[in-house]
Amino acid sequence: MIDYITRNQKDPDHDLDSWTPEEAGFCPEGVTPIDEADRHDLYLAWAEAKRQEKEAAQRRRQIEDIILGAMGYQPGEEGSKTINDFGDVVKVTSRLNRKVDADAVQEIAAEHGLTQHLPDLFRWKPEINMAAWKAADESITKPLEAAITTKPSRPSFSIELNQNEEG
Repeated sequence: MIDYITRNQKDPDHDLDSWTPEEAGFCPEGVTPIDEADRHDLYLAWAEAKRQEKEAAQRRRQIEDIILGAMGYQPGEEGSKTINDFGDVVKVTSRLNRKVDADAVQEIAAEHGLTQHLPDLFRWKPEINMAAWKAADESITKPLEAAITTKPSRPSFSIELNQNEEG
């Protein structure tokens, strides 16, 4: 495995279309066993790669937080915001995660005579059908809000770098 990475200057991912077991030295017939020292080296290499991956993700999130601050992003916003900054296009998409208490929403709907609206407003896992929810009259949605927990999710990013810039 380490020979494969060194030879090809890439690490095979878990997408079987991108590499074959034979390329990586995992040939089913005539398999050469890997001795304990080599296996241990592989385990160490894997653990180090996972550590680096975690550090890189933390650093990326710190950078994203700085970008969010520069864009004037407020936690709890929902929707997309795109800016063109020196030819770089930065798009931030924020969503709010909503969790529905199925028992509570059904009980509240029954109390307010709104049971007939549940199939349109919720998917019965239940999930909110946001298009129908936003289009519905507030007299219907307001009482049902007590059964919904809303919290912001982490914004996703898309950055297209200026192609005229060197680097």
